Amino acid sequence: MACSEWKMRIKKFFIVVPVLLGILFVGDTSAFAQGKDVLSGRVGKAQYGSSYITSLTDGNLQTSDTLSNGEVIIDLASPVRVSGFRFTKVGGSSNRMDVYFYTEGATLKREYRNTDSGYLQAVDIKGVKKIGLKNMSNGDYFTLAEVNLYEYESVPPSDITDLKENIKHDSVEFTYKNPKSNFSHLRIYRDGQVLASDVKEEKFTDKGLTPETEHTYKFVSVSPDGLESKGIEKKIKTVKEPLPDEIKDLQEDEITHTYVKFSYKFPKNNFDHVKIYRDDKVIADNVNVEEFIDKGLKGSMEYTYKFVSVSSTGLESNGIVKKVKTDEEPNLNKPFKPSNFDVTPKDGSLVVNLLSQNLGVPIKGYHIFIDGVKVNDSLVTSRSYAVKGLQNGQTYGVQIKAVSKWNIESDLSNVVNGIPKVPVIPEVTFSFGLGALVDGITNWFLGIWPIVAFSIAIPLAFIVAFNTKKLFMR
Repeated sequence: MACSEWKMRIKKFFIVVPVLLGILFVGDTSAFAQGKDVLSGRVGKAQYGSSYITSLTDGNLQTSDTLSNGEVIIDLASPVRVSGFRFTKVGGSSNRMDVYFYTEGATLKREYRNTDSGYLQAVDIKGVKKIGLKNMSNGDYFTLAEVNLYEYESVPPSDITDLKENIKHDSVEFTYKNPKSNFSHLRIYRDGQVLASDVKEEKFTDKGLTPETEHTYKFVSVSPDGLESKGIEKKIKTVKEPLPDEIKDLQEDEITHTYVKFSYKFPKNNFDHVKIYRDDKVIADNVNVEEFIDKGLKGSMEYTYKFVSVSSTGLESNGIVKKVKTDEEPNLNKPFKPSNFDVTPKDGSLVVNLLSQNLGVPIKGYHIFIDGVKVNDSLVTSRSYAVKGLQNGQTYGVQIKAVSKWNIESDLSNVVNGIPKVPVIPEVTFSFGLGALVDGITNWFLGIWPIVAFSIAIPLAFIVAFNTKKLFMR
């Protein structure tokens, strides 16, 4: 009697412990909830013989049945989608049981071991009409107390997590983490209206917003079955629109007495066009090219320009100011005939010295002529010009022609003759002899020796006095 009682306790232990472990260690079923047990109360039939089995589906762990070699078939009331299977083994030396899931057009097999007993096994099979239980060890037994097959029951998905936003004046970018399971896509609302209905990425940007405006966004997870999560709301307010960036590299490419040509580079962000002012008056309101020419100006006048960047919403930058002075009006009068120049002879060359003079109009430079032939390749703008390759001792006629700032040339100057020559070192003579030179040096030394003697004697006297004093103080 005591032995029988002990065996019953062991049997209960092997029944209860797997069930508890199965509750604690259920696999990931976040995509669905376990519905009702569709095997509950169903009657099984052995493959061999005409016996019917009810102890495996009666909900009583105290009853059991043994699988030998044949298959036990349990019909369901109607085809269902199943989500989980569990069995509780209580005896037998067999290590393996196969379970067959019969659907309308196929049979799916799952293999289970002793170690699977008591654990909920996730399965997702549609249209299951019946199952078969088969012991896979010949000569051994597989004793079961209960088998459970759970109907699939959808549950809403989880909400997104780690929602963050990056807000600008005209847009907002959201980042987040999608649920790991039971998730198909996001449905996003703005102020109660569907903004996007099939978002799968973990980033979403809403553009074209108005600055300094509040909006309420809602992010709803949708499962593969179409169920929706409760959703997460986020209220945001767009920021004030920043001023547009200023244009860059503004410079005057050309300045005349009637027009000024500017060039510059547009900014890359928050920019639509440029507005240009001259002396505080708008002269161009919608400039979309990177250069501007202002015509109809007056000569020798200073103008103040301001270039203002304008955004797509009409917001204006502070602007860049540029002051420009136009050239003076052209003076088309011919310069006076130049006269103030001279010629310096050199060895094989003549140097033409162009001296300052008023020729009636601003002068840009000069042309040099030797015997009526122009010898300079480009306009001479320096104060002197050397004409080389000439013959020493030969007379050359030098003339110049002035060119005004507006390229109007004067008449040729009068001829100034020049003769290239080799410079001669002049002979130097002295009015005194060697004796007079010696007497002069002697007299000079006699005049300075007292000064030299005095400058030596004073320091020497101090040295002698100091040493004498030290002698008596010992």
